[in-house]
Amino acid sequence: MALFDFNITQFSEDEKYASAVANVRALERSLLNGHKLNRMAEREDWRGVLDELRSTDYFETLIKVDSPASLKQALTETILKRHRTIYDLSIEQKFVKAILLRNDLNNLKTYLKIKLSASKREAKYSDLGIIDFQNFITAAEQNKLLPDSLKVIYAKVNSDYQQYQKLYRLEMLIEKFFLENIKNVFDESRILYLKKFITFRIDLANLLSTLRLKEWNPGDKIEWDLFPEDGTLDKMFFESVLKNNIETTIDKLQFTAYGDSLKNGLEHYKSTGELWLVEKLADDFLSEFCKLTEFTSFGVEPLIAYLWISIQEMKNIHTILTAKYIGLPEADRKSTRLNSSHIPLSRMPSSA
Repeated sequence: MALFDFNITQFSEDEKYASAVANVRALERSLLNGHKLNRMAEREDWRGVLDELRSTDYFETLIKVDSPASLKQALTETILKRHRTIYDLSIEQKFVKAILLRNDLNNLKTYLKIKLSASKREAKYSDLGIIDFQNFITAAEQNKLLPDSLKVIYAKVNSDYQQYQKLYRLEMLIEKFFLENIKNVFDESRILYLKKFITFRIDLANLLSTLRLKEWNPGDKIEWDLFPEDGTLDKMFFESVLKNNIETTIDKLQFTAYGDSLKNGLEHYKSTGELWLVEKLADDFLSEFCKLTEFTSFGVEPLIAYLWISIQEMKNIHTILTAKYIGLPEADRKSTRLNSSHIPLSRMPSSA
């Protein structure tokens, strides 16, 4: 059981969101439950996944599907429609815009990695960005056309790469910018739930970054300029994670909100060296926090929670489809996160 240090009486209860929350409750009924996702994972190929999805919210866009590539595009269109709906429902659109900036930042990361490394590989840009991906290269080439928020990180990453010539720094700087930008927007709102949510995300992102560093370069020091600030876990904690064994990390986390939630993942990492279960449980921790918005009928909080959950659903479907495309054996599927739902099931309808 996660310890969130948040009471449901602390929701903002902003009544101007009453109509928006009512709409979100209707949208939640279209989310896929764990049973449906498991059935999708058990199907033999992507056509079987398509059959499972025909009775869902994805149906309208799935009519045109005739190949794996068009199936992925159909799923993207559905998620994009959901994101636009939440954006339109938001009275203060800055909250949703800060979260959806992730897609544009991923496009910027792809563009810069190819440009700075002089790679000849074909770029794959997301359709979910605020900027139309077809115009993205033109905007990136003409820096003045990028939104102000992207101009800042564009210049910073370019300068950093010229100094260090390290692509991993590029990725981490963009992730840091993303999380700190959300934190600034959420902090300005003074809405406690939003401030808690992004603080949790920063802690979990920093923990995963430290574990990856421990795996890749155990003798290295932490480059603090790459870590987003203002989480609850301090520098001494992460230095301990880097230097000490996993048992010590598990023990130290027991005194935090994350102890019970991440324990199994850390034990799996200790025995296998694989981080996927820690990543999954970190996402699940945030999804459990989103479940708390069941208990309010007002405020922006249910909109942000729905946005997070819908992103997790897309990740789950993408994971399943990837397994179908590469033909993972059934035994391998069961050893991955394919059968694990990130969706908080208590909010989902009992039938698919």
